[in-house]
Amino acid sequence: MGAKKKTAHQDVKLLAGALQQEFPDEKLAQLAAGALLALDARAMKGLLSAHGKAGQRVLEGMGLLRREGTAVEQWEGGLKGILRLLSKMDDEETGYLQHEISYTSPDLDYETLLHDIDVIAGRLLPLVPAAVKASAKGDPTAVAVKVEDAIDGLEDDGILVPEDYELGPKLTELVLQWELARAQRAGKGAWGALLRASKAELLDFNTCTRLLKRLSREDRADIARRVTELDEDDLDSGLMEAAGRLTRGS
Repeated sequence: MGAKKKTAHQDVKLLAGALQQEFPDEKLAQLAAGALLALDARAMKGLLSAHGKAGQRVLEGMGLLRREGTAVEQWEGGLKGILRLLSKMDDEETGYLQHEISYTSPDLDYETLLHDIDVIAGRLLPLVPAAVKASAKGDPTAVAVKVEDAIDGLEDDGILVPEDYELGPKLTELVLQWELARAQRAGKGAWGALLRASKAELLDFNTCTRLLKRLSREDRADIARRVTELDEDDLDSGLMEAAGRLTRGS
């Protein structure tokens, strides 16, 4: 498959993922994505903008599939895109509030929010090596912490938020790949990378488990040893819970 065809295929797949909140049927979402991508950026923006909240979400999540600039510019722009989603998530018109739990108090549609963040995170994953090599601005771990803080902060405004949730698998993978790649470039082991990544306490447990199993035997043994030295309170995060499983060989 040529580079252009491969990129086009990836764009359809990525946009289809963003559209699946509106088109639960996967084939229909892919058909809609293909039709949208046949339009130029201005026409696509005009069409989606006419569909209110749903269209605005797709536009924000995809960033209009911009591939302009260097990998570093795309990296930094993508992380800023996630922060833009957070800045408007409590907007009644284009944000992520709903009244599914109570007619009087709004609640956060956190599943859609985390899905849209994951769409951007998935776009950034292939850029990790270039971003690390260039010491790019923008830290996925810090962004993940801001996501958690922003969701928790809504409760102070009387907005109902989930008591128990995890960040999306793509954002989780982005945080771990970023920290592990930085550690490797610095010639250090994985343990320090895990400590930094665990600042985001709600990383997806299953994704953490899958990625930890890919580490070298030496890194896994080192993690299994070091995690036993942590206090019980330090094991509350999804990442450290997954790391603790290494000590039991599960």
